[in-house]
Amino acid sequence: ELLCKDLYDGDDTKYKLTFKRKGDFFEINRVWGHNSLFEKNMQTNALASIDEFLRQEGISPKGNMHAEYVYVDERLCIRLYQQMKDVLEAKFVLYHSQGMGVLATQDLEIFNGVVSEFEVQTPDIDWDHKFLKPVNSVWFRIAIAIRTSEGIYFSSLMQYDLDAVIEQNGNIHDSRKLYLKPLDSKVICEIDMTAVPYYAGNKSLSMKFVRPEQLYRSQFTNELLDVRIKKDVLIIKMKCRDCGGTYKGVLMEYRKVKEDDAESYLVPYESLKEENGSFIMVTKIDMKAHYMRMLYWDIRCAFELNGKIYTVSCHSNNQKFLRKYKNVFVDRTYPNENSIMFPYATDNQSVALMHREECPQDHWNFRLKEKIAQFIFKRMRKHLERKNIYLIFEKYCTMAQDNGYYFFKYCMETDVEKDFDGKIYYVLDRKAADWEKIVPYKSHVIKYLSLKHMIYLQACKLMISTDTKGHAYVWRSMGSDIKVLSYKKNLVFLQHGVTAFKRGHFERGTNVGCESFITTSQFEHDIIRNYLGYLEHEIPITGFARWDVLHDKSEGHREILMMPTWRTWLDDAENEVFAESDYCKNYMALLNNPRLDEILNRYDVTLNFYLHPKFRKFITEFSVVSDRIRLIPFGEEPLNELMMECNLLITDFSSVAWDVYYMNKPVLFYHFDIEVEGKTLGFYMDMKNDIFGDRAEKPEELMDLIIEY
Repeated sequence: ELLCKDLYDGDDTKYKLTFKRKGDFFEINRVWGHNSLFEKNMQTNALASIDEFLRQEGISPKGNMHAEYVYVDERLCIRLYQQMKDVLEAKFVLYHSQGMGVLATQDLEIFNGVVSEFEVQTPDIDWDHKFLKPVNSVWFRIAIAIRTSEGIYFSSLMQYDLDAVIEQNGNIHDSRKLYLKPLDSKVICEIDMTAVPYYAGNKSLSMKFVRPEQLYRSQFTNELLDVRIKKDVLIIKMKCRDCGGTYKGVLMEYRKVKEDDAESYLVPYESLKEENGSFIMVTKIDMKAHYMRMLYWDIRCAFELNGKIYTVSCHSNNQKFLRKYKNVFVDRTYPNENSIMFPYATDNQSVALMHREECPQDHWNFRLKEKIAQFIFKRMRKHLERKNIYLIFEKYCTMAQDNGYYFFKYCMETDVEKDFDGKIYYVLDRKAADWEKIVPYKSHVIKYLSLKHMIYLQACKLMISTDTKGHAYVWRSMGSDIKVLSYKKNLVFLQHGVTAFKRGHFERGTNVGCESFITTSQFEHDIIRNYLGYLEHEIPITGFARWDVLHDKSEGHREILMMPTWRTWLDDAENEVFAESDYCKNYMALLNNPRLDEILNRYDVTLNFYLHPKFRKFITEFSVVSDRIRLIPFGEEPLNELMMECNLLITDFSSVAWDVYYMNKPVLFYHFDIEVEGKTLGFYMDMKNDIFGDRAEKPEELMDLIIEY
């Protein structure tokens, strides 16, 4: 033995390096020793069981242990290269780092006080209390929890010597060498999903559950070369890598919200030519030959392997190619009389199709106006940014009656600008019903989609809104640079309702996220922290600005306010689709129920049915016979006033319930589709047992409750 020396790697892990001479060669051995971070990594010195420890709130792995996947007699195992002595208890743990925490555990066998190697099995996931909706895939880190006489250690598993070569060129990648053979399948949220172990980009041992047909979607991608529309024909050209199977063509996949809405078209390719070890595929799709519902359609590449069809995503790192979807003139087709379909560049450097109603902002002259606004901003950028512009707005910039307006009104009436270096402006559509309310502050009001609005949106330091960043500009715009820039602005999210019932999509670090999330209570604060990933200082508990003026005005009124929330799967649906939906049919049947009309007449009560803003265009699909029922489209009457004047609220999962509850008024919950909503979005609360009002699932039950109240 020529040399034996203790060394430390970048993780302060101690190991012994030995050099031995064997004939004319040197044999080099490395033996892992004690991890000096273990003492720091000990999470508790209490001798409670690991199960008790893992049930604590906010538990997460601390530090890393060296390990790797190995196959032993065709069984997938994990081999630990750092070992702790005197182990009393050990568990394999699946951990989700973004709000869901520990999802599964597996007891490990201990030999002579040591855990060294164990088989990886498909775990039973504890989903029930997580209120998860169906997803395409879920990623988990693999960790190990160990209890010794000293305490409990909970660490991630990491492979530091990973030498797999990964082909990576921006979003075009091939990481198949990081994936191992799929394990068994599990049913998750009523979806059959396959467990796949793999090494993540940071070399951590991980596992994901994925829908079988999407098994390869995150393992490799193909490159988009062209997507264009010519005379109602969609032409897609892509560069495909060897898939190990047979390419079939392009799969146009509807971006569904509800499982029942799954829809796709597999269109065979027109040509497939080999070129420098890859394949160039060209596919032509007659857009008039396929019914493509609103809203989003993704472009996938389909191939057949072992008798099954799989799909992979397609991306491009060519910025010049992606920029053409933001030009003044964009390829388009018109599937219906009032609708438009066009390709657009996605956030992940791909191209998808959007099918929606046509609007004035699709015209070339508006897009030219945008280019002028961009030019002016670039010339005046330094001057404008020194003004420290703060923009306040509400939903679609079409209203002034929510937290945004009352916050703005407070700022104007208390002259907040005198105490800080900045200018505050309210953005509102000139045609909005609330325009007259803000006329007294007109020097601080910007007309929506005016040239000034376009310029100031690019220059603003902060956005303050009741809604997400997308509401600051054209909703679902046609490839706008101004829209893209607005998503990069900081946002104080005032909220338009308490986040406590149905799950939201305002995750931290995403386009729909924010930098400060205003909450109303510790209960709501904890939901935002635990489920959406925000940090403690990003979730102030202030209450809502609109609650400052929320008072009970029901005396002298005999009114019921009925306000159901929207259904994500009906976003931008055609009128015919909406009319045939369970949502529309159930509420039409309820509103036109003769017994309801008899009840309203008997007790001399008016029922105000307020349409959610997402459904404002469907007002024509609602009709009632009773003169005791008023249909009120969003924005026509202040919702605050309707809530203050009502004697009773009927809703489903809408956060408006919290406002009425705040005024100590009764709330009834009508849950005719609670199972569908639970499977599609999920809830933060147990909507059957933990809500603060009586609930009904059938019309007769609801009318009995109305009589009772």
